[in-house]
Amino acid sequence: IPTVSIPAGVCALYWLGLAAYLALHEVAHATVAHLYGIRTVEVMLLPVGSAAKYEPAPTPEQDLRIGIAGPLANLLLAAGLLLWLSTQGLVLSMADLAAAEGASTNGANLAQMLAIANIGLGLLNLLPAWPFDGGRILRALLHRLPPGSVAAQVVATSGPLLVGLAGAVALAAGHFFAALLAGFLFLSSLRQVASIVGRWLAAGFKVQAAMRRDYAALPHGSTVREALRLMVSSGQTHLPVLHGDQFLGLVSKAFLLREAAGEKLDSYASGFMDRRPPRVSPDTPLADTISDVTRRGVIAVMENDTLVGLLTRDQLQRFFSLRQYAGQNAG
Repeated sequence: IPTVSIPAGVCALYWLGLAAYLALHEVAHATVAHLYGIRTVEVMLLPVGSAAKYEPAPTPEQDLRIGIAGPLANLLLAAGLLLWLSTQGLVLSMADLAAAEGASTNGANLAQMLAIANIGLGLLNLLPAWPFDGGRILRALLHRLPPGSVAAQVVATSGPLLVGLAGAVALAAGHFFAALLAGFLFLSSLRQVASIVGRWLAAGFKVQAAMRRDYAALPHGSTVREALRLMVSSGQTHLPVLHGDQFLGLVSKAFLLREAAGEKLDSYASGFMDRRPPRVSPDTPLADTISDVTRRGVIAVMENDTLVGLLTRDQLQRFFSLRQYAGQNAG
């Protein structure tokens, strides 16, 4: 964005124009989602972008088109604005625009500055890293490629490589804030790649292939003290609470230690349990559970209202490690 000397009123108009462009960006996403019958439930504004929640969740092909819509709307509007300014003979060179003193009070110059900023925002959003739209587009494109193929691996690793290269260039040029931002995006890209690799490793498997069947269970009426002792002896960080064969919920070690320390050790553990944990059947595709297991730490595996296993974060990582080891030996 060019640096010019502008009055406060024009500066306010400039930022209002940028806000309008950002609104157009989100409206474009929501419009394409609406065409597929998908509601935009909420939009979260982040320091380096935004993230929207959709119901129902879009398919990869739908997400590809929804993701492209925002940057495309920005770039088309900027191109149209610059084309109109060009036909009127009002376009300044970048050097003239940056050197202008007070010229930004001219509406045409302000429009040109907004168009340039809009192009920058559109291109920035195409970076292949979350939370940018480029990250969503990258993820959607990977669903078109065979899991684990050379092409898929190249596409998956392109995001971190590009962001890392941009960060190194920014650091070498002395732009430390840009380098810090690139570092955040690099870590975000690595997490996205880890999620993609997890889906590759889980492809073709059901939950029953990775769940833990020999779990320890806590009888209803047990105390927090007894729950913690059972966690230590079993090595589990989550315990199902059972009343006979009826599954009542899950208690977690972290929650018990945080909420039930000290004088609450003799309280009923069931008072601290999660009564509505995520539940899946043994035949659920393993790839569909990765997000819940990563976020919640555990999900209950149910068959005919009976608990048959637990799928934990540790169990999932162990399964992935075995899959990678098997793949290396096969190669």
